[in-house]
Amino acid sequence: MEGVVTQFDQALRWGFILGEDSVDYWVHTSDVQGPRLVEGCKVRFVAGVARKRPRAYAVRRLEADA
Repeated sequence: MEGVVTQFDQALRWGFILGEDSVDYWVHTSDVQGPRLVEGCKVRFVAGVARKRPRAYAVRRLEADA
């Protein structure tokens, strides 16, 4: 699935991705493969479900790190 990072806190190491299905997915730094996430970057990820909410796994940025 693809989406856009809507919020990411580097200090807390987590944030949210708005998926192409209009669902907000929680993401943790441990699930990010490649360059760190910043708000507004486009990503591809595997959608899953954690205990409390939808979660993004195997997250990769689609654009080069600026």
